[in-house]
Amino acid sequence: MLTHAEERGAYNKLICAEIGTKPIPGVSKDEYDAIICAGGFSDIQITDTCLIEWTKIVKRGGIICIVVSCRSLHVLEGETLKYLLQCKKLEQVEKYQVKDYVHGEDGYFVAYKVL
Repeated sequence: MLTHAEERGAYNKLICAEIGTKPIPGVSKDEYDAIICAGGFSDIQITDTCLIEWTKIVKRGGIICIVVSCRSLHVLEGETLKYLLQCKKLEQVEKYQVKDYVHGEDGYFVAYKVL
């Protein structure tokens, strides 16, 4: 996948790293304006604990956009997300259902603002 992205020449920096609670090598604090994740929470490929690191690498006022299937919404809306919302690290700014998101299954688009 990275090879294909590199061939397109559309990106300045390509990183292959595990998404979790540990810092991502080569990514600085407050480096990004936004993160977009579609399908990453399906089949528990990643869990809500990644939000801890994402709130560090997205600038204050930046946006984290996530598209998730209805059956995987509980993975996103776990204890870590609840904690980050309660501690005012994130604010939910949008949430709506997406009809026929993938293979006839509905999903959700959710956006959070980094505080």
